[in-house]
Amino acid sequence: MGDGKILSVNVGQRRRVGFGTSGIAKRPVAGSVAVAVPGAGRSGLAGDFIGDARDHGGADRAVYAHAREDLDRWESTSGRRSPTGGSART
Repeated sequence: MGDGKILSVNVGQRRRVGFGTSGIAKRPVAGSVAVAVPGAGRSGLAGDFIGDARDHGGADRAVYAHAREDLDRWESTSGRRSPTGGSART
């Protein structure tokens, strides 16, 4: 296994969905993104919204990463496209 490489950094804006509000629809951002200890309803990435702060985000989960190999495996087992940095649910 080689060194890791960041392919995409993505953030989600607050959106109303069927069950409430969510930031699940992550989109790539251009350029640098500030990373810090998150505040309420935020991840550690500037501009990213966390709708379920109980189960997501917080100081111990400020940034989440998927390996491209995992997305490839999920694509092959689910039959759904998993773009780099995107959510399989979008």
